[in-house]
Amino acid sequence: MRRVLLSFCLVICAICLWGSEVKPVFKIGAVLPLTGNLASMGEEMRDAVRLALEDCPNKRVEYQLFFEDNESNKLSSTNLAIRRLVNLNKVDFVFSMWPSNASVIAPYVEKSHIVHFNLTWYSNAFARYHWTCIEGPGMEDFTDKLVYILKKRGCKRVAFASFVEEGIRELSSVVIPRLKKEGFEVVFNELAMPDERDFRMYVLKLRETHPDGLIQFFDPPQELIFNRRMHELDCNIATVTGSFDFYSSEATKYMEGQIYPAFIWVEEGFQTKFKERFGYETTSYAGYMYDLTKMVVRVIENYYATNGRPPTHEELLGILKTPRTVDDLVIGKAIVHDNGWMEVPFVIRKIQNGKPIEWKE
Repeated sequence: MRRVLLSFCLVICAICLWGSEVKPVFKIGAVLPLTGNLASMGEEMRDAVRLALEDCPNKRVEYQLFFEDNESNKLSSTNLAIRRLVNLNKVDFVFSMWPSNASVIAPYVEKSHIVHFNLTWYSNAFARYHWTCIEGPGMEDFTDKLVYILKKRGCKRVAFASFVEEGIRELSSVVIPRLKKEGFEVVFNELAMPDERDFRMYVLKLRETHPDGLIQFFDPPQELIFNRRMHELDCNIATVTGSFDFYSSEATKYMEGQIYPAFIWVEEGFQTKFKERFGYETTSYAGYMYDLTKMVVRVIENYYATNGRPPTHEELLGILKTPRTVDDLVIGKAIVHDNGWMEVPFVIRKIQNGKPIEWKE
């Protein structure tokens, strides 16, 4: 009797399995700052990926997510994180943020033939890595708008203040020569250490150079500390430039009237949906990650619909590097270049009444 019952159960299980579709699995990994000073940004990126998958209905492929913490961009932690994703989780695709992390991840995934997408400035430094694609604006676009703002405000003496980071070094190598070529005098060009938390001596030194324009890039909480110290030491400069929309709204109260190049905003509909889903407000970075995730999923799902299987790593990379216009993003239209750069343009904003708004002459 037991044998008959067991045989009956096996037949029923076989019929159920035969009648159900077994989805292929595609593994997505992400190296994010989930602890430390930048943890809030890393959490946004993680939740944006989750929301993007939820917003892709009728998926033919099962997507598994793996998140690894790099402790707010410690390169040693980034190295361990990418090794775990590749060797332990066997991911098919990797997200990361900023050039410093890409410099660690890109050469590793190059050997493993895994597609890697980094949110960062476009940089020629990554052109040699075939398996790394980039989403973000171009340094030339930023510099063009920066020069335009400085000229419109009548600036002559410019200070460049930021923290030590690979992407900032490369940005300064583009911006500083351009400023000099355009006739500006660069009176201050020093990088603060990433762990700087006082800024008093740094700001005093900057103030002594008497600039009338300032280019500054700091991550939170440095951004808030720096701008508060500038205010306390009465170091008021006509023009400040940088991408402030990403960070603390508290910092903007020290920057009233400043004009700066900025990334395109996330549409209000996305911000509302994000807050309803996760219970907190987000920044533009989450919108970029949301868009990028949905684009990758669309590519995989469209390929599956045509070919009956997900793309191989090589096929996925080829599609992501196919030039085209992506115009169904919450952050606006983007251009995909043949080197895998998904270009998003800058806009110009002004801080007015403590909030960033579009700048109109």
